[in-house]
Amino acid sequence: MAKVPKPTAPQVGITAEIDPNLAVLWAPQPGPQTQVMLSDIFEIFLGGAKGGGKSYGIIGFLMKGNPRVPIEKATPLDLTYLNCPDYRALVLRKNLGDLESWISEAGKIYGMDGKSGLGANYTQKPNEFTFPSGAKIIMGHLDDDRAVEQD
Repeated sequence: MAKVPKPTAPQVGITAEIDPNLAVLWAPQPGPQTQVMLSDIFEIFLGGAKGGGKSYGIIGFLMKGNPRVPIEKATPLDLTYLNCPDYRALVLRKNLGDLESWISEAGKIYGMDGKSGLGANYTQKPNEFTFPSGAKIIMGHLDDDRAVEQD
């Protein structure tokens, strides 16, 4: 596993600078979540003990856009790839229980009904969040040999 590079931007005040009048669905914890959000890596694999923030780190990472574009020049696609109709992300969990837990937490931010969170709709077969743009986050588990072949 590659080590996540140190962030190039300062970590101080990341959440303190958010306008208090805005609804904030999620902000990274200091440490690995913040490093992941400030880096320009394309793929991540998070490991570690239970309760370390891995699930929310992945939920946040999947909302990222192109960090190489300065904010003043950013387009909606640069701000978040969830604005791109062709965006596809795959989330795999070890077992069905872990997957269901992740979906529950992700639904608080992404939405489940097209009206809350970021406006995503959730469908169980196949397990996916579909965003207003058409972007999709597809989820599965590796609980048994047949899980890969199931819808």
